[in-house]
Amino acid sequence: MGDTDLTERIRQCAYEIWESEGRPLGRDLAHWLRAEARIREGLKAPGPTEKPPMPTRKSPAKARPRRRGR
Repeated sequence: MGDTDLTERIRQCAYEIWESEGRPLGRDLAHWLRAEARIREGLKAPGPTEKPPMPTRKSPAKARPRRRGR
């Protein structure tokens, strides 16, 4: 994804945040930073066609019974 495309996605998201908050004045930087965080977090997450990595499971170690009286 190019920088121009990323910037456009952030701009659109910031605009949607601004609209959802009733179009307040003077909050453009806060909206931009929230939008940037959302977009960048979305880039880290696996897409809808990708499967998240499966956790590896180790079988639990069986405890040996202790011998008494030795």
